Amino acid sequence: MEELNLLIIPDPHTRKGEDNISRFTALGRKVVSEQPDVIINMGDHFDFPSLSAWDEGTEAMWGQFLDEDIAAGHEALDAFHAEIDAYNKGRRNKYTPRLEFLEGNHEWRMERFLIKNPKFRGTFGFEKLGLEERGWNTTRYKKRLVIQDIVFMHHFENKMGKPLASLHLGYNIIRNHKVSGIMGHNHGYNLYKEGGADGRKYLAGTVGWYGSSSQIEAYAESTMYNWFNGITEIKNAKEGFGDDSFTSQETLLKEYL
Repeated sequence: MEELNLLIIPDPHTRKGEDNISRFTALGRKVVSEQPDVIINMGDHFDFPSLSAWDEGTEAMWGQFLDEDIAAGHEALDAFHAEIDAYNKGRRNKYTPRLEFLEGNHEWRMERFLIKNPKFRGTFGFEKLGLEERGWNTTRYKKRLVIQDIVFMHHFENKMGKPLASLHLGYNIIRNHKVSGIMGHNHGYNLYKEGGADGRKYLAGTVGWYGSSSQIEAYAESTMYNWFNGITEIKNAKEGFGDDSFTSQETLLKEYL
């Protein structure tokens, strides 16, 4: 198996009123500088507050519009792609990484709405988010993406079908699912490594989030200090293992803007 370098973007939660450009401009510049083979967006890129079932019928819905939610996500993606396009302009050997996008539970809000309101199906939905046009392969919510024998999911689940949640997520992914596995969703950071008697090495856990540096999530305002804001790289990925490293968004903004 050929080794690959992977770059993971966890849970950006783009939305109107946040800086969706700076963090993705900095990320795009890092990408063209290091040129990873595969870039993986772990989902919840589009926050979709306009489709929040939790806020439906409350004042939190005031001024929320679906088209603005989509525009915020596109603003971030376009800032990212602009850096790659600028690098490639006029070059004979262009940088064309493999792009993978996992649908998160926030993107799934569209499908949940359409299930309840089928007359709008075809008007909008996951397939209308402009990902394919921008070169992203897509994996639907709760489906698995496997790269280099590492399973990527927006979140793994316990035996009751609920998102896996504990202080030891990496350990539990290996124990419960018998794989090397990476997830987003809970915004913490916990990568666990383990070796087997057969010589195989496992890498599993959760890799934080990539929200705007000033972004406050009202539901978690008192616990956000536990979150890790940045991106993760797995270099020399092969057979479910590789050399992992974390770069904070603060560092990216300092080095690339």
